[in-house]
Amino acid sequence: MHWQNLIDGPSALIVVGGTLAATLLRCGFADCGAALGGLRALLARRFDTERTRAELASHIREIRQDGLIRAQPRHLGDAEIDDVTDALIGTRSIAGLQRAHEAHKQRRAEASARAVRTLNQASDLSPVFGLAGTLVSLSQLSSAGGSIRISARRLRWRC
Repeated sequence: MHWQNLIDGPSALIVVGGTLAATLLRCGFADCGAALGGLRALLARRFDTERTRAELASHIREIRQDGLIRAQPRHLGDAEIDDVTDALIGTRSIAGLQRAHEAHKQRRAEASARAVRTLNQASDLSPVFGLAGTLVSLSQLSSAGGSIRISARRLRWRC
């Protein structure tokens, strides 16, 4: 048996395209974008704790030297950490830092919930389109001149 016989283009298009289209229609562009963003984040560079800790240590050393009032915000490259340190220096209080942290935490949780909800919808819809693709593929067997022969020797029931 050749592996090319196992792949049917129109049936695969029904399965993949139908699942994507139905998920888009059911969840909308915003939620699908959140799901794609979440999947893209899995492939992105991981958070470097050691580098960030070292950069924050030098920033804290400057704050200790000059004081919090004269400190200038210095951006480290991570948007959330930059926003939180800006809030600390801007409000001159830990409460401002905590509010900024909670806001970022809430945004991350909402984006994650949207992505999970969208991927759950896609996983619920994919078996339906998988069955439709299988039925289309099976309906084309007789028109392609193929036949399905099952020998009695191959169908041995083992108890």
